[in-house]
Amino acid sequence: MQRAKVGRVLILLIAAASIIFGQATKVPDAMVAPPATSFAAIRVLTPTGWVLVQPDSTIQIDTAASPPVIRAVIPSARTEARHTFLVTAPTQTFQLTAAPAAGTCVRVYANGLLMAETHDYQIDGQTVTFVAGQPIAAGYIVQILYWR
Repeated sequence: MQRAKVGRVLILLIAAASIIFGQATKVPDAMVAPPATSFAAIRVLTPTGWVLVQPDSTIQIDTAASPPVIRAVIPSARTEARHTFLVTAPTQTFQLTAAPAAGTCVRVYANGLLMAETHDYQIDGQTVTFVAGQPIAAGYIVQILYWR
């Protein structure tokens, strides 16, 4: 019990020192990275064991069945594309080799942080544009994952 109180007090002191001295906590870029797979996975418990499911437009959950059934919809003529850009000068636009397929999931990461479409960026054909006032700084790594 005492050890937990000491730990909380120590965290509060560090936070207070950070505020008083105006120092922001910075996470090193090397510690921020997108997931090892293209898309995050959800663990689903089935009668035969655990299954990893990727939550994107290729997964359908049939709630009409009892119990609900998870169905994979694999686009036959589509392939996954992954573009990695090392930003050398501040920029807001990135060109893809092909436009993302309609109705598919697109993931955009800036230095490992997942960006939100419309809030952080927009897609128009093969061009990904970050919103005005938020150019991506030199040294950043931008990854764009999508189906084409």
